[in-house]
Amino acid sequence: MLLNITDHLWWVFAMATSLLTASIFLMGQYVDMPAIQKTFWRGLVPFIALTPILPFLEWPAQPLFYVATLTTALIVSYSDTQNFAAASKFGAGVAIRMKPFIIWLVFLVWFILDSDTRSDLLSQPLVFSSVLVCLLIGALSASFMNRCPISRSALIFYLPIIGLGACVDILNKTAMDSSGFMSGVIIYAWMQALVISIVTFLIQKRTAAASPSGHTIISNLKIGGIIGCIFLCANLCKNTAMSLTLNPSYVTAIVFTSPVWVSLYYKYIQHKEPVNIWAGYGLILSAIGLILCTTY
Repeated sequence: MLLNITDHLWWVFAMATSLLTASIFLMGQYVDMPAIQKTFWRGLVPFIALTPILPFLEWPAQPLFYVATLTTALIVSYSDTQNFAAASKFGAGVAIRMKPFIIWLVFLVWFILDSDTRSDLLSQPLVFSSVLVCLLIGALSASFMNRCPISRSALIFYLPIIGLGACVDILNKTAMDSSGFMSGVIIYAWMQALVISIVTFLIQKRTAAASPSGHTIISNLKIGGIIGCIFLCANLCKNTAMSLTLNPSYVTAIVFTSPVWVSLYYKYIQHKEPVNIWAGYGLILSAIGLILCTTY
């Protein structure tokens, strides 16, 4: 009954993920803490918060769920650390505007792999054409939000993250389709958080990245707690959206309106960045178009 009521509300959870993603990148830019430590807290807090809920959930029976979940956790341990590093090195605006290149990759891969999605969209040429136009507008708008050409060094830095990001979204959707609604959303987030915590802790023990960031222990706990809580909310919202949507690229496209929120924050604090406002409007238009094309 709950799923029937909410099956057209995937975009609400996707939009919430967009706002939270913008917050994550801004924290990556402004919070003085090694990237690997931020990723550690991103895993530890959700792990602690979700553990008491596990006894009340029915664990998924399909092995594919666990394979997809563990694989994404290993990928995210690397990609989230690189996202934090990119935000710190290039700024949240530049880093977050790289991510929409994943849109086309996710859509094309899922279109090839999922026969139901392929047959459904091809049977509706107008809808299919409209979705492609919206995805193209979204990708182009996001990439041109900065009037200046994207730094070659930033693009080279981000290329591996773009490919891995596409893999994560596809595996996320695979895991959600291989589990029950609520159990899949929560157990996926819990397992991912557990693996990320372990992997990043071990990396910190073996590298100099665990060196103090200049904060006191209490300060690190507060900052880590905030980072973890934002990631927990973002993860749950994204997983819910993935469970309810037909194609993961739809969620990806909505989430990639996040550069608009970063630009608005920059404007609020009077941070000077040459942003193309019309490209920002184009990105929002793309998201609205996807909602209209796929919901009604």
